[in-house]
Amino acid sequence: MSLTLNPENYEIRCPTGDTGLLLVEFNDGDGQPLPQPLDGVAVFAVCQQINGAYTPVKERIIDLVNNTATVNITNAFSRAIPAGNYFWDIRVVTSPVIDEDGNVRTDADSDEVHSIFAGSATGMPKYVVPGVASNV
Repeated sequence: MSLTLNPENYEIRCPTGDTGLLLVEFNDGDGQPLPQPLDGVAVFAVCQQINGAYTPVKERIIDLVNNTATVNITNAFSRAIPAGNYFWDIRVVTSPVIDEDGNVRTDADSDEVHSIFAGSATGMPKYVVPGVASNV
C-alpha cells in the first residue's frame, strides 16, 4: 500500500515511511482559475486533536506556483508521524516570515492566513497512518 487520497472525503492514507506527491490547486470553488495569483506560501500540516484543539504533528512549507502547491510527502516526513489517526489541512499564508527553526511566523497585522479545511463545515479531513512491520 502506498499514499492514497480519497477524492470524496479527501482522506489521506500514508503508511509510515511511504512517499507520495499531492498537487493542491487553488481555484474559485467552481474549478475556475483565481483572478490573480496567490501571494505567500502554503503550509501542509498533519495534526492531532487534543481537547478539541488541533496541534500540528508535522508541517511542511510549500512554495505556491501558479496557484498550485506541490506537496511532496518524503520518507523522512512520513516516518516522523507515528501510526494512528490524524487530520490534515493546508493553509495559505501571505507575507510570511520564516523563523530560525523553519516555521512560518504570522506576527504582523497585515499577515493573512487562509485555512482550506479547518474552517469548513465538514472540518479537516483524516490523515491515517497505518502501522508497518519495519521502519525503512
